[in-house]
Amino acid sequence: MANEHVQSVCLATTICLVIFLLLRTWKRRHIYYRAAKVKGPFPLPVIGSTYVLWGHTQDLLEGLIRLNKKYGSLYKFWTGSELCFFASKPEEVQIVLNSCAEKYQDMKYLNPVFGKGLLTLPAPEWKIHRKLLRGTFSQEILNSFVKTYVVYSNIMVGKLEESLGKGLVDVFPLFSLCMTDILCDTMMGVQVNTMKENGYNLILQTARLGELGCLRTANPLLHPDILWNRTSLSKETRTILEEVQQFIKKIVDTKRLEKAKNVACASQKPILLNRMLELEDTEKIWDEQMSLEETQAVLVAGADATTLTLGYVLMMLGMHQEIQTQVHQELDFVFGVSNRDVTLEDLLQLPLLERVIKETLRIFPVAPLVGRYLTKDIVLENVVLPQGSTVYVPIICVHRDGNLWPEPLKFDPDRFLPSEVAKRHPFSYFPFSGGPRKCLGPRYAMMAITTVLATILRHYKVAETGFGEISEIEMKLDVSGRCVKGQNVKLEKRSVEM
Repeated sequence: MANEHVQSVCLATTICLVIFLLLRTWKRRHIYYRAAKVKGPFPLPVIGSTYVLWGHTQDLLEGLIRLNKKYGSLYKFWTGSELCFFASKPEEVQIVLNSCAEKYQDMKYLNPVFGKGLLTLPAPEWKIHRKLLRGTFSQEILNSFVKTYVVYSNIMVGKLEESLGKGLVDVFPLFSLCMTDILCDTMMGVQVNTMKENGYNLILQTARLGELGCLRTANPLLHPDILWNRTSLSKETRTILEEVQQFIKKIVDTKRLEKAKNVACASQKPILLNRMLELEDTEKIWDEQMSLEETQAVLVAGADATTLTLGYVLMMLGMHQEIQTQVHQELDFVFGVSNRDVTLEDLLQLPLLERVIKETLRIFPVAPLVGRYLTKDIVLENVVLPQGSTVYVPIICVHRDGNLWPEPLKFDPDRFLPSEVAKRHPFSYFPFSGGPRKCLGPRYAMMAITTVLATILRHYKVAETGFGEISEIEMKLDVSGRCVKGQNVKLEKRSVEM
């Protein structure tokens, strides 16, 4: 009797499962129909096509580049049972990024990294947050930050002197501390002084948090919470996240205390955190948790993007000494033998340095991959991509497309001369993403990066790097395009040549 009962239960369960799968397949028949018309790697049960990308985080990025070369500018890719497409032709990218405001569904697995803020929120909530916060990125406010950029740049110049005579040194940790200090001071109005207090553990934690988030995102077997919560990766994520959130909370609480004590400067500057604390009092939809989430998003994403770009620029200058000489000549022309600080006006007089930064961002975009969830059907290359699927845009593949950029791995800042820019499609270059959900802070980033680099390069020369060719530089895909072997450079003191 017992065996018969077990068999009956198993049979009933199997029948229910089959019916569920049949109904689900029927409901999604339009997705399968559309998918059949697009080429792509063969999907396996449960895991879909993700097996072609399994491995270390650096393998993910290499795999995406390999797939783009194999299947072209539009191909399908199944992540488990979810249908995705990859699009890399500028005309199609423009359609995707301009018409789709919903981030891809798997973005929720990066919530521990970025918080539930502008980067990850569903479109309806994102629209509200963006409307309430975008004023804090006005040009007038950004202009007022230059003096703060200079303060921390000068501190970093002193710290870099400690690396002289030590050969190749990875500049990422120090640059990350510098940008964390800059972001906290300018956007939050709080001085955390991580450079002076050696906050390297924080840098390691946030980097590992991003890697863990991407590992989960890329593996459908780790998507269900019931499975993820049983892994050592989940435990590690919770441990790191707790420490990162303590750091974030300390910043917000410090500013909130200033406000409560009516500290004069605390409520006068129209900076991001002041605005969020104001919203807590004036907007019913805004609460303390939202302020914490947005602070985490800005600090983690902002520091990572600017830090990596700083390091990659120095690597490019070290590998292209003739261009570095031209940059030094430009700086010497603007500043002469003076030791004065960089000013807002100076930033407008450094066109070559700006082109160097843009060319670096072309080859090493801060976000190698972005994605959008389709809330309606769209048409790309005469193919209907169905509602309910996701379209990924591999920015790095667009930026390194030989049809758009002759000799794509050649470092040539003159690609960004106005006459050359005018020849290209606007979506052949979009390092900070594009469309309505593009990054709020590209002007902030460019001004900060230019100020920091101008300060460094007035004092130092990049004598060498650990690489001979750009093709040797391996990037790994976590929340940004990190350098697998570190951003190693050898610096030497320089003097002004007039």
